[in-house]
Amino acid sequence: MAEPKTKYDRQLSICLLNCGPTGSETLKNLVLGGVGSITVIDGSKVELGDLGNNFMVDESCVGQSKAKCVCAFLQELNDAVKAKFIEEYPVTLIETNPSFFSQFTLVVATQANVILVFARSYGLTGLVRISLKEHTVVESKPDHFLDDLRLNNPWPELKSFAESIDLDAQDPVALKHTPYVVLLIKMAEQWVKSHGGPDLQQILNDSCAEVDSNSSDFWVMVAALKDFISNEGGGEAPLEGSIPDMTSTTETFTKQRLRPIFLLLSNE
Repeated sequence: MAEPKTKYDRQLSICLLNCGPTGSETLKNLVLGGVGSITVIDGSKVELGDLGNNFMVDESCVGQSKAKCVCAFLQELNDAVKAKFIEEYPVTLIETNPSFFSQFTLVVATQANVILVFARSYGLTGLVRISLKEHTVVESKPDHFLDDLRLNNPWPELKSFAESIDLDAQDPVALKHTPYVVLLIKMAEQWVKSHGGPDLQQILNDSCAEVDSNSSDFWVMVAALKDFISNEGGGEAPLEGSIPDMTSTTETFTKQRLRPIFLLLSNE
């Protein structure tokens, strides 16, 4: 059998504030699944009403520290998990020593950028609310890739190509084979004229884009992207250079200018 210290690779440090029935059951599931350590914080005593809704206490616990009793029960479920309790009301601890919570992976101190999970139950109904300072996601392998066609700001060559096609002068067969990039560019121009254009700078202008040694990988990448746009990109993000298949004539799509236009800019 593996040693307790190497038994679990999920070395999470969990803090429970107020060990009511919902919180106690939640922590029980985490303990059974295996975490590194748990800390139970509650300043109240076990009352008779607790016996009807909290399976972590029994009659012998009435009048005793609720945090101590719940912690002892949870420790019996999995002795490989380090368990301790603090007999104090969470509000008092938060007000007097908020930095105490920075040691935990999952706890109530959101100013320390750790996750808060608030759970309440009322019979067969309940609610769970998750609060955290920031959660960034980088989808490295998206299921549905969105091609960057620069419809919001086409460069001169692409814009010239779109303008060279007169939709009103084309016959139905030629119109049917018009690359949809051209149609979208023309519609985007009309939309911008009536709406004033989109704002794509929200993430780049975030104060977190000014990175330092404590910045997450996400914001480091945002800072690199911002630097590229400001310098090499000339105000635009990098262009992959590929375009999707679309209904068009071979002459228009390959031998003329559409595909070469995207490839040329991506190589610059």
